[in-house]
Amino acid sequence: MKYAKLSYLIAGALAVPSALMTHSALAQEASVEAEETIQVVGSRLSVRTATDGSAPVDIISGEDLAASGITETARALQYAVPSFNFPSSSITDGSDAVRPASLRGLSPDHTLVLINGKRRHSSALVHLNGTTGRGSSNVDLNAIPISSIKRIEVLRDGAAALYGSDAIAGVINIVLKDQSEGGSITANAGQTYIGDGDQYKVHGNTGFALGDDGSLMLAFEYHHKNKTNRAGPDPRQQYELINGEEDPREETFNRLSHHVGDASFENKAIFFNANMAAGNEGELYAFGGYSDRTSQSGAFYRRALDNRNLTEVYPDGYLPLLTPETSDFSVVGGYKFLLADWNVDASVGMGTSEFQYRLENSLNASFGPSTPTEFDAGTLELNEVNASVDVQRFFPFVNNSDLSVAFGLSYRENTYKISAGEPASYENGGYDGRPGGSQGFTGFKPESEVDE
Repeated sequence: MKYAKLSYLIAGALAVPSALMTHSALAQEASVEAEETIQVVGSRLSVRTATDGSAPVDIISGEDLAASGITETARALQYAVPSFNFPSSSITDGSDAVRPASLRGLSPDHTLVLINGKRRHSSALVHLNGTTGRGSSNVDLNAIPISSIKRIEVLRDGAAALYGSDAIAGVINIVLKDQSEGGSITANAGQTYIGDGDQYKVHGNTGFALGDDGSLMLAFEYHHKNKTNRAGPDPRQQYELINGEEDPREETFNRLSHHVGDASFENKAIFFNANMAAGNEGELYAFGGYSDRTSQSGAFYRRALDNRNLTEVYPDGYLPLLTPETSDFSVVGGYKFLLADWNVDASVGMGTSEFQYRLENSLNASFGPSTPTEFDAGTLELNEVNASVDVQRFFPFVNNSDLSVAFGLSYRENTYKISAGEPASYENGGYDGRPGGSQGFTGFKPESEVDE
């Protein structure tokens, strides 16, 4: 069964610049040329400057993000925007791979993320295990290459009246680059001062002309990062006693057996942004992208004496490794045109996110020594379709000012799917009273499958 949400947002917006303009909009910084159209966030009005409203507004250029030296989009935004948090997490299952971000201390799913003013789909992952925003999902900002970003506009105020409950904390609008020529390629490399977490990244963009007034921007990113580890030594007994005496291996066991720190990952992404003149003062546009990430993080260490271990497989115990694969794809197309002096923007977009749970260096103790050590624990999938029409016009008003009238219509449909893992990831084989399921993350059972 599909879940469809139909929402009619017919918002009559009346505004007199600059005294009566609604406070919930984003706008340009002073360095942006005056003739450039600025995307409005939190309002259907199409003109706004950062000084027009009382709401907290942040505008961060793509150049500033790149110059920060921070290689992750969400982390760079954390350093640039007050009250935007992107905390590190560890031993939190899938949340180590798609970390939650929050605005103003509210739930991650209360921050709406737009790209070029259009809604971006959320991640399929729902955060559950001891992390920020349990029970919620969020947009994976790290799936968007920094090299594709022209600027980011952040409204640190609620816009739920216009966008719905996912904009209670605020709105983040990512504006993509749109150059018709030129480009850049950047390479980064480094590691932490302790000597771990080494990483390297190559990213860039280029532009092409489309017709006389159009452009096509292409951006790419390849980012590889190794894990960081801040775990201390494990002082616990590791092995069963031998005739009441300590096992000699206790003296030589490597007690730095846990992993507490950032996950390792390999991220690949490509984005595009295109526009072309069409008709009388009309414009066709399209943008979107694809990203793919494979990551690795640890669960809690299973000691040799633990009943969740089989010494025939792991004589010294083991650290189950979660190696999920996540992918995101989105595309939006639209047409802007004039209709009897009304500015009309009609668009349709779709997005999909898939999160595949994988495990390595694990086992199902209830299967005995013949247990597999790698598992497919199931898949989460989210699909979203959005269609909208926004209409706006200026009318002459008193004192040589303008009265802006705007309204819109939107349709949104979401589907969510949970697919079961392989049987060995959730079954109990009955061996020696050992617990069933893959260690580190028990797979989804067929009765847990969802498609609605």
